[in-house]
Amino acid sequence: MKTHNNRFSWWFLVLGIIQLILAFMMFNNFGLATLTFVYLLATGAILNGIFLLVFRSRINEKTNQSMWILLIYGIISIILGIILLFNETIGLLALPMIVSLMMIFESISIINQAMALKALGRTGLFWFNLIIGIVGIIIGIMLIFNPLAAYFTIELLAGFYFLVFGIRNIISAF
Repeated sequence: MKTHNNRFSWWFLVLGIIQLILAFMMFNNFGLATLTFVYLLATGAILNGIFLLVFRSRINEKTNQSMWILLIYGIISIILGIILLFNETIGLLALPMIVSLMMIFESISIINQAMALKALGRTGLFWFNLIIGIVGIIIGIMLIFNPLAAYFTIELLAGFYFLVFGIRNIISAF
């Protein structure tokens, strides 16, 4: 994951760029078909799960922290992505709840990663990730209790999600 200078991460950079591209797609295509969004979400979930599993193993090597939450969320993300990819009906019906729960789990994962960054002495990234994680949990909980609002704002929320986490991953790459 890290190159020779032990700071730069291609994984974070590539994932961040993909997330920014998805964010701009969501912001520029508010009429984007919901089914297309389900496919984007499924693909993003699979890629995110793979990334989390790779990131977990790298963090474990460097800090000796188990990061079990990353393992669990990575596996759940991959399984959810596969289910959504091959069963669009479930994806369409459960879309608001899926986005809300993914936002909460991703935010918990971000807070967990923040603790690893603190252990590595990267306090600036620690605070950045901690704040993003807390805000994401709050928004995710609000969406769970108002799924109708989540459904009608899904593309805007997804664009915001991809934008924030894309910027976070690009910053983390350096």
